[in-house]
Amino acid sequence: MQRSNVPSAASEEYYRRNVYSPLLADFENQLRNRLDAHKKVVVGLNMLLPKFCASAGLSDIDDAVQFYLGDIPSANVIKPEFTLWVNKCCQIEENNRPACALQAIEMCNHDFFPNIHRLLSILATLPVSTSTPERTFSTLRRLKSYL
Repeated sequence: MQRSNVPSAASEEYYRRNVYSPLLADFENQLRNRLDAHKKVVVGLNMLLPKFCASAGLSDIDDAVQFYLGDIPSANVIKPEFTLWVNKCCQIEENNRPACALQAIEMCNHDFFPNIHRLLSILATLPVSTSTPERTFSTLRRLKSYL
């Protein structure tokens, strides 16, 4: 396999064109491929938050529902449940609607909205980044070595 060597006048420019730029492009593609797969699921879960669900439709949460189909109690009633949830959220003033999952769980009746409650619980337990679990594991490792 032959790679293209772009001619350049200076060695710095040569390495930028032939090594650095392709490396950054490949790194960006790898990140994009890795994150795009879960982006629709997380966006769908976010659409369950009262602040955003007034403008959401069932198609917006469909990827999240399909991904967590095994975790929700009764998937066959998700459509009417989501419609009732949106109606409940629309009754709240727009500036008073919760924008975080924990506040949304508090206002979500588990008996009346079992699927929405479960999906909001999943959203609340997702780590914001990988640094959160890494920090926890690091702390546990230090504690273990101390003991």
